[in-house]
Amino acid sequence: MATQSDTHAWFDSFESDELFALAQLDLEKGNTGEALWKLKRLTDAADTPPGVFSVCGQIYVQLGLWDRAQQMFQKHLVLHPESVGEMFQMGLAHSNAGRGSEAMKIWDNLLQKYPTYPPALFYRALMRANQGQIAAARNDLDVLVKYAAVDNPFFKQAKELLQNLDFQMRSANASAAAAPAAAIATTKPDAPAKPAAPAKPAAPDVLTARARNAYKTEPKE
Repeated sequence: MATQSDTHAWFDSFESDELFALAQLDLEKGNTGEALWKLKRLTDAADTPPGVFSVCGQIYVQLGLWDRAQQMFQKHLVLHPESVGEMFQMGLAHSNAGRGSEAMKIWDNLLQKYPTYPPALFYRALMRANQGQIAAARNDLDVLVKYAAVDNPFFKQAKELLQNLDFQMRSANASAAAAPAAAIATTKPDAPAKPAAPAKPAAPDVLTARARNAYKTEPKE
């Protein structure tokens, strides 16, 4: 059985860039555990190779360890503050960890610099829609559909979400229009008709199963 000293000796026999390359090879083979074992060693190294924190964060995203993922992306961004993908994924980690306001701040800042970045537009629209901010959500989706390539994975999802929102808005408007007539029809003849209160459309449940699955996938530009 290998001892702790044997493990340290094994790690010490490789340079950091060699160990990182071996971790990436593990990932290509589907050996996530082996890759993470090596990457965690590298995150504490004095000469951590570029990209280690990002790759480690993406593994934690796949594992659903959102706080760990957020910490790795944050460390990456300290070294590479203009990394768009990692900035988006840090927001995604916050969102999945229940910190929606933090996620929104990150995506707002990201979209100020890169206003047509599809992943951030889609997920900000998704969050806004579920908060009842339909007009703002539609605006994000319209920008996405206008500027994203048709083969972009978020293009189709944006079109579907727009159709979902349109359907729910039509349903809400139909319910509001029918409410006064329904109130008059149910009023007793000897009682004055009471004006119906305007119907409030419920916050749409647009977080479909497809969108939930999208949270777990690695975003692509």
